[in-house]
Amino acid sequence: ERIKEMQNIITLIGKYTQEVVSYEKAKAVAESALERYQISYNSYQELEKSWLNNQAAVLASALVSGQSCPVCGSTEHQVVHFNVESQIDQVTLEGARDNLAELDQQKNNASIQFNISKSKVDELVAQLNMDKIDPANIADYESKLAEFTAIWHFTKQQEEKLVKVKQELDSYHEEIISDEKNIL
Repeated sequence: ERIKEMQNIITLIGKYTQEVVSYEKAKAVAESALERYQISYNSYQELEKSWLNNQAAVLASALVSGQSCPVCGSTEHQVVHFNVESQIDQVTLEGARDNLAELDQQKNNASIQFNISKSKVDELVAQLNMDKIDPANIADYESKLAEFTAIWHFTKQQEEKLVKVKQELDSYHEEIISDEKNIL
């Protein structure tokens, strides 16, 4: 029974160790996905700002003194923005937006996988704590398992020897009984 208990402990520690590796991988993937998303988000924000500024410049170029502005309705145009920062069209902006949405989905999926893995590690830690098992001591548990297994095998061998001795004694006993009957 003690051997089975030690095997269960080692199996549990093995699961914990594997899940920690999975957790670390999931964490790295989630962090990488978040970083890619943030870079893309910042890039998109800059593109959108440039696109909006370009739209303002296009509208400003069409302003005529005395006519109302299509944005604010004013008929006086004291400050007019004519600077076109860069040629960013609607298609480029939408492509960047689609890329951002894809990276957002990847980030969310990675986050979900990370949280699932973290939950599994937390469950195993709770089980290890409940059983008062320290995963850092796996070598000790393996050593104890080897010791218990050796003792079990030795005990089994001794049991087999005792069974043979008993059979021999039973045989001698029968011979003695038979001899006694013959003598009497």
